[in-house]
Amino acid sequence: MVNETSLKKTKQLTVYGNVTQAENEIIINPNDGLDIGLTHTKYLRKIILNLKIENSTLTDMDHLDGSIHLANNCKSGTVEFSQKLWKKMGKPLSVILVHKDESIFILNR
Repeated sequence: MVNETSLKKTKQLTVYGNVTQAENEIIINPNDGLDIGLTHTKYLRKIILNLKIENSTLTDMDHLDGSIHLANNCKSGTVEFSQKLWKKMGKPLSVILVHKDESIFILNR
């Protein structure tokens, strides 16, 4: 478990599904990447899905090895997932991304 207050996180991001995108790939705008301490174009990260908030902690449920890409053609305030990953997460309309060490947590609120 990880204490939520000690983490770098994005603001609420609108989710877009992409049918041609790899399942283990996340795309965000570089400005949103800066919010979580990312400044390069690509990072390999453990992607943790379907987080729950319990007693001020984040508990990971499912995970996969993947990458997060910072792309200027991704509109600020949005995140792109593959359709398959989006369905696996329960089709959220928006999420918050949390960066901790070598992991990206996807927080469904």
